[in-house]
Amino acid sequence: MSGPESWWERAQKAWQHWRWRLMAWVPAPDFAEQLGATDPLQRWRAVRALRTRPKPDLLPALLALMDDDDPMLQAAVVDTLAAWPADSILPHVRQALGQDPSPRAAAALLELLARHPQPENRAAIQPWLDHAQQQVRAMAWMALAAIAEENDIAALEQAWEQEPVQVQRAILTALRIPQARAIYQKARASSDPILRQLAQKAETGDTSDGAPKRKKMPRGQVGGP
Repeated sequence: MSGPESWWERAQKAWQHWRWRLMAWVPAPDFAEQLGATDPLQRWRAVRALRTRPKPDLLPALLALMDDDDPMLQAAVVDTLAAWPADSILPHVRQALGQDPSPRAAAALLELLARHPQPENRAAIQPWLDHAQQQVRAMAWMALAAIAEENDIAALEQAWEQEPVQVQRAILTALRIPQARAIYQKARASSDPILRQLAQKAETGDTSDGAPKRKKMPRGQVGGP
């Protein structure tokens, strides 16, 4: 190893040594305080920082932000909790849906169920499928599509016929079972280019658009969540 390389290596080691010592003197961020800040940017930064640092004790504060009137903050909360282990949050999400949340909060909570698809979500989803607000219905149908089994196809086809294109898009975002062939065919024939694109991805099992991944099941069984 040449002289300059040895010097650089020694400098890196020294920097790492002092970096860790300096970090020990810096107090850990108070996420609880930041989540309750009046500055929406500060709240957003705290939410994003928690994406890779799950803190179950802060889950109530994060769920409360589902009702924030800032859509960017709300989306950040959903993204953060979608990155946390499902078992640590889903019981609380399902419970929150049963406590009469606002339509804004309900839509966000349902989107989170769609991104953490589990059969146990079904009972929490069902009451929202015929909600008066379109966005809530869209997220409810997306959450159901994410866990859909063969006996859900009739209900999904009926919703497809009755609901506007925004709800149809939500359904196709999460639907990934071969028994939904009729829905895929209607989507491919749609005048809406987004539906046509989603149909192609659904039929090929493509999850690059963020659709929840479904476990492969033995031949003859419907794909589970």
